[in-house]
Amino acid sequence: MNFDIIRLFKTLTVMFSFVSVCVFLFWCLVNYRDMTLCILGVLFLGSFSWLTYTSLPPTKLDNQHKR
Repeated sequence: MNFDIIRLFKTLTVMFSFVSVCVFLFWCLVNYRDMTLCILGVLFLGSFSWLTYTSLPPTKLDNQHKR
């Protein structure tokens, strides 16, 4: 695969996970009755985005940051 496509996909994955966690936290603050569901949802979204991000092959930019 092209590295630019992978880097774009990784960036979109991180942005989508960040926005979804923010929206989920805002929704929890509005409906604050059941916070355990909110915490579980944030953990699920975070772990899903982290697994998606780490499962993709590293790009040249990632290799530069490791040095």
